[in-house]
Formats: sequence, C-alpha cells, structure tokens
Amino acid sequence: MASVLQKGKKISLDFTSGMVLVLKSTQFPFATPPSGAMSMLKPKPIHLDLHNENDDILLRITFDPGMLGRNHKIFCNDRAHKSLGDGWGEAQKVDVDKSFDGGNQSHFTISVHHDSELGRYQILLGKTTICHLDKRFPGRATKLTYTGNMSLGPDSWGVSLYLMSDLQPDEQRLLGSGT
Repeated sequence: MASVLQKGKKISLDFTSGMVLVLKSTQFPFATPPSGAMSMLKPKPIHLDLHNENDDILLRITFDPGMLGRNHKIFCNDRAHKSLGDGWGEAQKVDVDKSFDGGNQSHFTISVHHDSELGRYQILLGKTTICHLDKRFPGRATKLTYTGNMSLGPDSWGVSLYLMSDLQPDEQRLLGSGT
C-alpha cells in the first residue's frame, strides 16, 4: 500500500503487529528559520501521529527544529485520548544533526516497526534505530495525521506499509534485532 500524506491532513491505514510503516520525503523535516528578526524565534515543531480506533495516539513522532535552526530533536511519545491527567506517556528525546539524511541524499526516511514480540515500536531514521517506545494502548493504528507548524517540514510524506516477510533479508535482520 502506497499513499501520500499531505500537511494538515490524515490518511486511513491498517498498521498491525509485525508490520513496518515507512515514511519518505524529499525534504529534511527541519527547516531553517527565516533570516532577520524572526530568526530569534523558536519555530513550532511538526508531528506525525498514529491513532487507534479509540483516538489514542499510539505513537507521536515530533520533529523539533530548535532555536535558530540548530539543536534539532525528535521526540517519540504516546497519549491516551481519555485520561484523568494530560494522558501523555514518557517522551523519548533524540538529538539529530542536520547533516543526517535519513539514509539517502535524495530523500529522508523514517520507519516504524510494530514489534509484537516485545510489545513496542522501533523507530528508525534511514536504517538506524533512534528509539523504542513501549506500546501502552491496545489495537491497531487506523489513521496517520500530519500536524503542527505547517510552514516547516515537507509538503507531503510518501507512506508505505510492509509485512516483515516482504522486506529484504538484511532489513528483516535489522528490524528483528531491535537495535
């Protein structure tokens, strides 16, 4: 299944255990702030969210461009739709060097492996695991949204879903190792 996710939009999907979600863009998701006085402001981040049928956020991947276009970070978290508190889990932060291309000079790739054996999501940039997030909520992901600062980031993401068995043996080993 190949789809396109546009800024400010959502797409339906059926992302279940043992599958891999691949998001590709021709643009690095961190933009350089405009020059002049506005460059002193910290741009707001952009988010890719996987939701289940209950509208829990199973996984939020946040691209935070940092102050003055430096100190790029990616945060991975989840959020309960219904909660006595704010519903957010414990965020995992990853520092990202802008020179990192996600695995290829022509596109930026982020992948999510739903590891059913370990009950977690494995998040990769290119072919490098950047974090693992324990799955706190039941169910499959039924939609993917792209929100946040719409003046930053790619105009769209190419979205593909794969079964582990569809991948090349070296990629299966990479995902199967969990590292």
